[in-house]
Amino acid sequence: MEKFAPINVEFSLRDVGSKVFDQLTADIYTGAGSIVRELVKNAYDGYLALDAEASDDESPPREIVISRERDKDGVGRILLADRGIGQDLGKIKGNVQISISTKPEELEDPTGFRGLGSWAVLGGGSKIIITSSKKGTADEYRLEINVRKIYEICDTTTTAHDILNNTKCISFLKRPCGKDDHFTTVEVICDGPPEIVNEHELNRLYPYTDPHNPDLRDLLVRHCPIPFSSEGGVYEKIHEIYRQGRYVPTGIVLDGDKLERRLPAELSAFSKHEIRLGKHIAAIAWVVENPDKTGEAGRWIDEQKHFLGGPSIQVVKYNVPIGRKGLFSDDIVRAGILDWFVGEVHILAVDVRPSANGEELRAGTARDTFVEELQEFYRKLEKSAESKSEVLSLRKKLHQGMEAAAQLANATHEKERDDPHTLAKIATAVGLIEQIDKKGKPKTESERKVREAAQQPQVMRFLKQTRDTLKEGGWAERYKKSDKPAEDDKSRGKSAGKRQPATAGEGGARMIAVDEFQARIGRAIPRFEQLGLTPVQVEGVLKIIRDLLNA
Repeated sequence: MEKFAPINVEFSLRDVGSKVFDQLTADIYTGAGSIVRELVKNAYDGYLALDAEASDDESPPREIVISRERDKDGVGRILLADRGIGQDLGKIKGNVQISISTKPEELEDPTGFRGLGSWAVLGGGSKIIITSSKKGTADEYRLEINVRKIYEICDTTTTAHDILNNTKCISFLKRPCGKDDHFTTVEVICDGPPEIVNEHELNRLYPYTDPHNPDLRDLLVRHCPIPFSSEGGVYEKIHEIYRQGRYVPTGIVLDGDKLERRLPAELSAFSKHEIRLGKHIAAIAWVVENPDKTGEAGRWIDEQKHFLGGPSIQVVKYNVPIGRKGLFSDDIVRAGILDWFVGEVHILAVDVRPSANGEELRAGTARDTFVEELQEFYRKLEKSAESKSEVLSLRKKLHQGMEAAAQLANATHEKERDDPHTLAKIATAVGLIEQIDKKGKPKTESERKVREAAQQPQVMRFLKQTRDTLKEGGWAERYKKSDKPAEDDKSRGKSAGKRQPATAGEGGARMIAVDEFQARIGRAIPRFEQLGLTPVQVEGVLKIIRDLLNA
């Protein structure tokens, strides 16, 4: 039997269906956030290219300017402009090339590397116009992509050749300009609301073309690399992380307003953490506490002023957000626990990169190992939050006990002095102080946590004040618990002070004083609530008990 002989078979764009364009991008850049993020990343990379050619004395302002409008006919436009290196004919042609990117070879630390070019924003509008002039050239080039026309002719028989070489779909123009000029503008035109044309969606960015719509600002905050302020103090520490993460702060201006992140004055305890893969630093994280959880301030972040995108931890690379906040924290820490913090994890590892849609990390061994270390970092934050919660809870209960004692000291009516809720707060404070003052090792986990919390400076001040107040008012003695065996009646009578002595009833049952019984009832109120009784029902039960005692 004869052997197979090789034959020469060549392929061209005629062998590639035109639907590949939408398939390459629609499944990757599905949301408006992904589209806007890709536009901003391309503009940022334009400045990197300019940096590579600029002399030391050149320091052009790094800004990405975004504007929008909606005309009387309902046509909406979003315009994004940068003063980066610009593009010559070869580069502007690269916007329609597929999966060909020279950025990794030409630029140091580019945010884009997949080579999908303008296809990334294809469904954002009905027409995409890119205009650019490269520094040192005398021509200005324009690329026009008619998305509606592409979608109208895109079917199972249309090839990539039919699209790329059809001037009604894709066209190039040029005109003379100054050699010193360099810029790139991308205009996304939406001729109406989002719609489906030949099974393809276009005009996805139409709602954001309305200058009165605040959602575009929110979209930029959540998906784009908005830098923190460069002012002194804690911001110097964040900008040092920028340098380590190889991100160059580049401003974003929306409708004339510069977007710049800021930490409210209420945020405190700034700390840095290293996330390692073996001997190498894979990421640097920074964290501050959220005052809305810690109770150290009366208000929370003003998003219109601070642009933090809410609490929790954001994973970033080159300051570009990756996915939602708290990425990879599900089933690792308690839900909402990361909201005790505001912070970022800046990925430094070269082989840990975002996925194509920017919502995850690219699959691989490095990614899996990094996620494990990131989750361990989350667990440490959870432990810190739980410790902080214990401190706040203890401080609150001590403060409530001290206030309740002062309230009863000034009470003028017997009903006020016997209020069970007020007494319960005092009893709780007395019990906590007893736990803290007890000698020897803690007997329970709860007792251990209370003692650890009591060592914190913000608790110690409340502890001393509360201890003194309760002691002076006689509450510490009244509600004091004892682990010692019961003494005989004669001994109890001598040591009880003003309290009524306990006596033995029928069958040896121990009788307790009325005020001690009331204290016990007060301490039991939380147990009533745990059983599902409403405050009104609890009050009804306590009224019955009071009536029995008075009888």
